[in-house]
Amino acid sequence: MLLVRFVLSPPSRHVRGCRGESLTKSVKIAVQEGDFSEQRWQQYTEQALTASGDMTMTDTLRLMSSFASAKVRDFRLYDRLCARVHSLLPGSGSLPPKDLRRLAVSLGRARTFDSELMEAIADLIVDRVEEFRPRELVHIVEAYSRMPVQSLNLFAIVADALPPYVYDLSVPEVAKLCRAFGEAMVYSQELTDALCEEAHHRRHDFGTIECLGFLDGLSYLSELPADMKRNDTETVAAFVVQISFKLQS
Repeated sequence: MLLVRFVLSPPSRHVRGCRGESLTKSVKIAVQEGDFSEQRWQQYTEQALTASGDMTMTDTLRLMSSFASAKVRDFRLYDRLCARVHSLLPGSGSLPPKDLRRLAVSLGRARTFDSELMEAIADLIVDRVEEFRPRELVHIVEAYSRMPVQSLNLFAIVADALPPYVYDLSVPEVAKLCRAFGEAMVYSQELTDALCEEAHHRRHDFGTIECLGFLDGLSYLSELPADMKRNDTETVAAFVVQISFKLQS
């Protein structure tokens, strides 16, 4: 006997009745189940616009994360959610590192343009950088590399903090970190040296996508001043060989 498991999406009236935590849970479930139907997310958006003014900081951040993961592009929504975060920040005390990371990553994914909020979050992260795990810092700078406002202080503090811990990053994280600093046009010799050394050591673990991402990050270094030019020929050659091997296998 063949059994097929399927999930019925909740009816529209349930969406319209959701507020606060219940709305956050409904949206999160939709993301987890891969329900990205346009009609459903329009309903979620309208309900979020209505409910955002009364939401807690935790629910606001979770909601923003889910909408960003679903690649919803509605500037009204993000403006409203960012405004809610602004209003709650002064009385929220110290946001946990996971919430700061969630907010930064969500802003990056959504390509939001709230410069004031992005700068405020960057300052909070810089002040408490020691509370973040290395991989969390990777995701944060990756998010900020996509933003119209890039905090040089944030990239500087991450560049100082991460070199001793590069070995603990996954292969995709090594590639993302290299590319993030390249896209942000921020250069740290110590971090770049550590990344190249680690990448060369683990080059056989890199897939084609990771190889291309890492090489893309290095390509930005061609814009460095003449007195800071690097010679990463050995690393580049090793990755070209690895890409060739992956394509042939």
